[in-house]
Amino acid sequence: MVDIQLTGIFPRSNELIRATWDYEKGKIDKETLENKIEKDTKRIIELQLQTGFRYITDGMLLWQDLFRPFVENIEGISPGPLTRWFNNNTFFRKPIIDNKLSSSRTFLHEYIYVDLLS
Repeated sequence: MVDIQLTGIFPRSNELIRATWDYEKGKIDKETLENKIEKDTKRIIELQLQTGFRYITDGMLLWQDLFRPFVENIEGISPGPLTRWFNNNTFFRKPIIDNKLSSSRTFLHEYIYVDLLS
């Protein structure tokens, strides 16, 4: 076992990028897209296991960006402009705090493949 962990959102495969575009254009349904995301997630987990990582991540492929789950699920936050993450080719919707923050439910489990990690 190697005491290292990869963090952050992993890059999407070309196939998954195409599937995401197809979903946004209405060419495939949500279930088909979710199956492709799960397939890539399994590949990411398997790669880490084969490499001997002690700590495994699902690759965060359900996250469009690091703030999206919070923007989508916490009242008082709205999505702002598309913003470059530091000096690389990664972008996120800048969260705008426009009211008191509140949430009536838990939601992070909807963005993590816990069942594939155990």
